[in-house]
This record gives sequence, C-alpha cells and structure tokens, in this order.
Amino acid sequence: MNRKGWVWLGQAILVLVLVYFIWRRVSADWREFSSLDFAVQARPTWIVASGLLVWASYALLIEAWRGVLRGWQAQISYASASAVWCVSNLGRYLPGKIWSIAGLAVLAQRAGVNPMTATASAIVMQALAIATGTIIVVLAAPASVTSLGLIAALTVAAGTVALLTVPAASKQISRLLGRNFESLPPGAVLIGVAATTLSWLIYGTSFWLLGKGLIPDAELSIQRAVGVFASGYILGLIALFAPGGIGVREGVFVALLSSSLGLAGAITLSVASRILMTLTELGAVLVVLPLKSRLGEP
Repeated sequence: MNRKGWVWLGQAILVLVLVYFIWRRVSADWREFSSLDFAVQARPTWIVASGLLVWASYALLIEAWRGVLRGWQAQISYASASAVWCVSNLGRYLPGKIWSIAGLAVLAQRAGVNPMTATASAIVMQALAIATGTIIVVLAAPASVTSLGLIAALTVAAGTVALLTVPAASKQISRLLGRNFESLPPGAVLIGVAATTLSWLIYGTSFWLLGKGLIPDAELSIQRAVGVFASGYILGLIALFAPGGIGVREGVFVALLSSSLGLAGAITLSVASRILMTLTELGAVLVVLPLKSRLGEP
C-alpha cells in the first residue's frame, strides 16, 4: 500500500473511532434522559431556538478565530474555517484533552495555515474563553466562584494569553523553538475577548431557552443560566479525565440548579443540555461540509 493509501486508511479508522465514541455517548445520554422520572412539558419552538443560538455562537467564534489568525498574518476563508472548526470540535469526544487542538492544527494546515500559527491560535481562543467565562461567572453566579478550579483556570488562561501576546515572551518562545514567533497584536486579542464574552452570553441564553422549553415554570433567570452554564462548561473543560467535560459539567449544573429546579428538574436540564450540545455539534458538521464542497473549496 502506498503512502496515500495508508493516510486514507488512517483517516477512515479515526472516523470510525470518533463515530463509535459519539454514538456511545448519545445512546447513553438518551437512555439516561428516557429513564428520568420527571414530567417534561416540551415546547419544541423554545428547544429549536436554543439549538439555533448554539449555532450562532459557533458562527461568532469561527470569525473570531479567523481574526486571531489574521493577527498572525494567516488567511483562511470562512467556509474552510467553519469546516476546520466544526470537525476538530468533535475531537473533544475522544479520551484526552488534546484532540480538538491537534485536529484543528492538522486540518488548518491542510487549508493552508502554518501549523504553529494554527495551534497557537487555538490555544489563545481556548485561554480567552476560559478567562472571559470565569469573569462572566463572577458577575452572573458569584456563588460558583468558590471553586478553586475556576481560580486556577483563570490564572493559567491569563498566563497563556500573556505568553503569546507579550513581545518579550514571544522572543523567548522563538529562542526555544529555533524559529521566529511573533506576538499576537492587541487588536486581535480584543476581538477574541469580545467574541468569547458574547459567546458565553449566547450559550447561557440558549441554556435558559432549553430550560423553558422543557420546564415552562422553571425558576431560572437568564443571568443565572449564563453563570451556571459558564461555570459548568469551564470546570468540565479543565477536567483532564472527562472527554468533552462529560459528567463534570452536568454535576456542576445539578449542584447549582437543584435549589431552584429541584433535583429531578436539574438532572433533566443537565442531561438535555448534553444531548442538545452533541446534536448541534454533529449538525454543524453536516451543514458546513456540504456547503464548503458546493463553494468548490478543497
């Protein structure tokens, strides 16, 4: 078998492994949701609106990622960036925390972006999301800030952003790598800060809509929904042992929402949120890949 054949085989095996993990996750989530002893009063319009808002957040973050790339003098079309972002995003379902970033670097390289730039941009976006998300939690759900995990996450995220944006630090990175590494301009950082902050607000509103779509009389304000979602998502993100933050994120949701929704209601909403996020991630891939092909992009 030639090199091209081995590459194709490797990609096919990776896809099958990814499909297996996602299918196992969705099946387990659905069984858990079906077994819950809770009277759900589903309102489809609210649930669909919740999913559409998640997609809106993806669209915003993809453009912000392009803005960060432009700060490093790298160009990628929106269609290609969407495909790279959405496909690499599925790597979170594989065990380990590096697959999303590694996948983004590899796919971005195939789209013409320098792999080091692609990797650095993914790290910056992740760090900015953690930093702005923690600030959102402080403002919207202060009770969650007692978590040492959030404090540690903010510290590491701020340090990472500083490392990649301060010229003196970039010079040290260049020496270590043996190649030139430019610091990220302040304008690109501000774009990332604004986009990730707005994305947390959109995600939280989506979470609130989902709650209203399943539990119409739920005592859950948009502000609290934003803070709870950001808190659970960040703690799930930094939990190295949990693929996609599964289990950790939902545990945080239940702990913070049980007092207002009751234990059964909090569990219902947390599991439903997990299912919705998985379906929107899969749906995004099914939308962007055909669109990219239609536009004739490689």
